[in-house]
Amino acid sequence: MRITTQMLNESARKAGIPLHTTSMLSYVQNKGKTDSLPYGLSAENETESLRKTEAYEKQEDAAKRLEETAKELAAQGKDSVYGQTENKEELAEKVMVLVKQYNEVLSGFQGSTGLLDTFYRQNLKSLVTEHKEILQKLGVTADKNGQLSVNERTLHDADRETLEKALSGEDGFADSLSFLASKIADYAASNQQSTQSIYQSNGSAAEAAMRYTNRYDAWG
Repeated sequence: MRITTQMLNESARKAGIPLHTTSMLSYVQNKGKTDSLPYGLSAENETESLRKTEAYEKQEDAAKRLEETAKELAAQGKDSVYGQTENKEELAEKVMVLVKQYNEVLSGFQGSTGLLDTFYRQNLKSLVTEHKEILQKLGVTADKNGQLSVNERTLHDADRETLEKALSGEDGFADSLSFLASKIADYAASNQQSTQSIYQSNGSAAEAAMRYTNRYDAWG
């Protein structure tokens, strides 16, 4: 099943996470009285600000790479990777790259208790669970932490039709993963902006939130 904005919104409601219809500034004003700022941001020193910014940049880059690889594997038709790649081994290598990139993005959320970090981590893991059977035919399985691994023999034994059926099309794993990765990239970019704004020496947290609230949208 393809992940949609509506599905993400419903998951957010169940998790108690504010939707994009509520501005970031409102969230700061309402929650900031008793809680710290979203995503664990607080008045820390410049070194911590730089560390967080670099981490968010890394997360954004990883998510963008995952989005592009998944999008390529989701395409159909003669102009797709399935129509243009004659060597099945090349397709298998692309699957292995996808798995590696997925693990990298998932790892970026491990250890965090932030609402949205937990939300995206769980959605990544749920997506794999929903496509568990078809992924197993490619030798792709998940461990208890959600990290993927590949049985290379099973993957290389899978025929082209099985590869395409498992990954391509709107109902395929890759299409849904591409969509989710794009949302994670947007989220990481928003975190970069918020971190940089909040740590500006001449601005309060609420003022910083106001400056980027129009840009912020975790769901698109």
